[in-house]
Amino acid sequence: MTIKNTLYINPCQLGLVLIYVLIASCKPNTDLFIPEEKAPLSQKKEITSVNFNNQSLNTSNTDITTFTDTILITVPASTDLNDLIPVFTIQAKSISPESGKAQNFSQPVNYTLTAVDGTKKVYSIKVNKSKQMIYIGSNDSFYALDPVMGKLVWKIPAKLNFAYSSPTYSNGIIYAGCIDNNLYAFDAGTGAVKWKYEIMEHGIESPSTVASGKVFFGGNDDYMYALDASTGEFKWKFKTGGNVSTKPAIHNGVMYFGSSDGKIYALNIENGASLWTLQTGSMINASSPCILNNVVYVGNRDGNLYAINAASGIIKWTYSTSGLSLEMSSPVISKGILYISSWYDSSFSQKGSLYAINAVSGSLIWKVLPLGFSNSPAVAKGRVFVSADGGDFYAINRDNGTTIWNKKILPNGADASIANDVVYVGGGGTGNIYAFDAETGTEKWRYPITGLMTSKPCIIGKNGEISED
Repeated sequence: MTIKNTLYINPCQLGLVLIYVLIASCKPNTDLFIPEEKAPLSQKKEITSVNFNNQSLNTSNTDITTFTDTILITVPASTDLNDLIPVFTIQAKSISPESGKAQNFSQPVNYTLTAVDGTKKVYSIKVNKSKQMIYIGSNDSFYALDPVMGKLVWKIPAKLNFAYSSPTYSNGIIYAGCIDNNLYAFDAGTGAVKWKYEIMEHGIESPSTVASGKVFFGGNDDYMYALDASTGEFKWKFKTGGNVSTKPAIHNGVMYFGSSDGKIYALNIENGASLWTLQTGSMINASSPCILNNVVYVGNRDGNLYAINAASGIIKWTYSTSGLSLEMSSPVISKGILYISSWYDSSFSQKGSLYAINAVSGSLIWKVLPLGFSNSPAVAKGRVFVSADGGDFYAINRDNGTTIWNKKILPNGADASIANDVVYVGGGGTGNIYAFDAETGTEKWRYPITGLMTSKPCIIGKNGEISED
């Protein structure tokens, strides 16, 4: 007899099982996966950095300012804007035009950023050339150089002699006297001639001074001139007894300058009226006066440094070099000390030196380097910079006259300018203008320039101001 296995469920138990199943079916199943709500897509659309991977541009010679939807970039003056390659760092899905692709930035370029969520933002990238510039003349031409890169920005096409008159800058115009008898006003950015004014004869060696809307300069025709600085319109001229090659110094509406007739003049700058005249012992050639505390200081061929009351023209004191001419050097004042260099004696048998003189008393502090100097010193960063006739350019300790460094560049009487811890000076004998680190003397760059370049370089800062330490 076969017995089958049969599951027997009591009716009461069946009811309990059904109740259990119904309860269990109402409970959530923790083993079942339910997808979470998706995170929102990113809306970020930002340019976080811009660099250029050509033309030697980097963060040290570019300035970047970011606004809401505009990025302004200032690059060195010699940069070619037609072929810049920008490289962007972005917070976005993409950028168009793409990063690393050459663009013409002579006009603003728009870049579209697309976020991960598909939204877009347009940035306008504007690249401007810096106004920072160095201007210098030679006996062959006139140059505008990039002081950061040491590259040519523009050069006048004609062969003209600007070697002797140091350039002056004001309001976007660079003024330079020429041996062709003209004072030129160049557009500082392009070199275009805005106007020129011709004097009678013998050329212009005097550096210009700009004040009260006028440009003032002396001529080898024995006159001091005043012109409208913007238009070149003639305002007035004043006759002296000799050629005027000094740069006029202006203080409280009065102009002070010297002439080869041996006189120092004080004129009203508005109308050229004479206020006083002082006869010195000999000619005043390239020694442009400087002013401190209403005292005018000027050097002379007679070997004297004169300190003169600016209001009366009365001599306060003189310092004598015992016959070594001071006609070629303009005095420079720093922290109450006058620095000036002497040339030779009248027989050219004794060479001049570099001097530090107390500006109040006229007493000697130190005298060094009996090498002969036919240029003016420049002072910055605790140093005096000066070109010796022997062919070396020197950096001297301002306090004690010791040599810090020197370079054999054959400056041939070139004056130096210092800006942003860099000293710029022409080396006519080597055919270069040089940029040296003012502290160490390390050469930063050199640029070949044809001919003699004794003029003092004019340095313009990033914002279009005359920049000198």
